[in-house]
Amino acid sequence: MGLKPWVTFENALQYSFLGFFGAIILAEMGWGFDHEWEVFTGSTEDTKHPKQIAHVCYGAAIFYVALTAFCGCQLGVHSRVAKGGNIQL
Repeated sequence: MGLKPWVTFENALQYSFLGFFGAIILAEMGWGFDHEWEVFTGSTEDTKHPKQIAHVCYGAAIFYVALTAFCGCQLGVHSRVAKGGNIQL
């Protein structure tokens, strides 16, 4: 039983870039909330709990890293299938 890629090569490449840059941006936002940067917490209308928001941003960044890893694996499957290799369980 041979395996096939779940997503197309173009989608895997697109979501790899999206996940990579999304993880960086979310981690940076989490860092900013965690250290209570004024640009994130300086307004009187902003949240009273910036540490909790930082944890949510870090969790979302981990999800984006997992998305990037999955799509990277899909790119590897595409390259192996394109070379004529068969993937067996």
